[in-house]
This record gives sequence, structure tokens and C-alpha cells, in this order.
Amino acid sequence: MGGGIFGTLHPFLEGGAVYGRKVANTGFMEALLRLDPFDEYHFFVTAPDALRATPYHCFHLSDPVSGQPELAALRNALAPRIFPITSVNHSISYLDYAQRFLTHIWPGVTARDAIGATSRAASRVLAGYFAQLREGYALNPAWLQPRLEIIPLGVDPE
Repeated sequence: MGGGIFGTLHPFLEGGAVYGRKVANTGFMEALLRLDPFDEYHFFVTAPDALRATPYHCFHLSDPVSGQPELAALRNALAPRIFPITSVNHSISYLDYAQRFLTHIWPGVTARDAIGATSRAASRVLAGYFAQLREGYALNPAWLQPRLEIIPLGVDPE
């Protein structure tokens, strides 16, 4: 199709009780594969060798608190070209959620990296986390953070 190569470190399949994130991840993968916008799909447990050798179009993670900043550091060190790293928040109720977002504000984040917020309220909370962290830690204002994009939860009409 000419859509490049999609990569992820997450299998998007989880066992156990059904929670919103599991339903959202299943819906995401079903829609992605049904629409088939990419030439290739790469799923990894670890990815350094692939990051060196493959010109990825994008990487998507199932949650912004599970490795997005670390993947950005690997991308910046190893990838032949910078690609966007995206994720979607599924909850803002984790005890250490705000602290995990501190790792998102550093010189290696690019303007292409993004976190999808599932509502305007979640976007405001995430923006508040970033503002409090910048102020509280007196961070360099030139350092970027991932963009916040609102991607509302929805129902597949089919």
C-alpha cells in the first residue's frame, strides 16, 4: 500500500479481567488490521537491532507510561531516521502517573511524538501534569514534550 512500516513493543493482547484498556487495545488492533494502512507490521519484545536497520513510519505504544520516553531515547540513538512515537492514555488514576510523565520532558522528545488523550478532561489533566512538572523541577523551557491530541473513545457502528 505504500504506507511504510508500523512498529510497536506491545502485543495489544492481554489476559485476565476485561478492563477499558483491553477493550480499547483490541479495537485499535482490529481497526488497524482491517484498514491495513501499512506495508508491514512489526511486533517486538526488544527492538534495538530493528531500530538500527529499519526506516519505521511510526511506533505506537498501548500506554504512555510504559516506555514511550525510553523508546524515544533508543530511537534517537539508533534509528536511521526519526519517526513519531505515539500512545493513548487509558486512565489517569495510577498513583505514580504524574511522576512517570516527568520522563517525557527531556531534550530528545520531538514535535512528532504524541500522546492521545481520550477526552478533553484527560487532555487538561495531562497538560496540568506537564505544567506542574516543568514548574516544580525548573525544567528548561526549550525541552519539548509529546503533543497532546484528543482522540475520543467511540463505538464501532458495525
